[in-house]
Amino acid sequence: MAVAWLLAPGAHALLGSAGVRSLDLAAWDRAHALAAPGVLWVAGMSNDVHGTAGILVLTAVAAWVWHRRNEPQACLRLLVAVPAGMLLNMALKTVFDRARPAWAIGQLPLSASFPSGHVAEATVFYGSLAIETARRETRRLWQAACVVAAAAMIAIVAFGRIVVGAHFLSDCLAALVESGLWLTACFSASPLARDAAGAGAR
Repeated sequence: MAVAWLLAPGAHALLGSAGVRSLDLAAWDRAHALAAPGVLWVAGMSNDVHGTAGILVLTAVAAWVWHRRNEPQACLRLLVAVPAGMLLNMALKTVFDRARPAWAIGQLPLSASFPSGHVAEATVFYGSLAIETARRETRRLWQAACVVAAAAMIAIVAFGRIVVGAHFLSDCLAALVESGLWLTACFSASPLARDAAGAGAR
């Protein structure tokens, strides 16, 4: 949080630069061009499922599955990584305090725009599942499938946030970076990661 506070002035300058504004606008124009009624319905469903309440429910269900499979460490990591990652995102939103896009479809959330909460939460949730599953799977094809499936779900969530105008593309990219760093901390740099490296050997 201290680092984020120190970086905030530079981040605001970068986000306000012509290059980033042009990229954000181009992403919105492209997404809006695809915004047929069916696409907007899918985006709305994705946004509802991957909101705070939806992610917490999905996390509880996934943790229960790990528990049923006698994987207590995986269960614990998921129950810590996802809610704590959500709190981290809320704190970063407070630090950066970026306004939402002016072109939103429908009512906007009251929270700040940067980084995207939906994308951050989806990245931590699906990323955690992909890492845990891939470490327990010895076949490379299935390991790759876990990563591709997680990336696809995160991309769907990001597109859903952009297509309704709730976030800039830069908000979504920042959420990916934020959550990627958080997953790295959870799975390689914390006491929670103690048995993760050897999970695939079981």
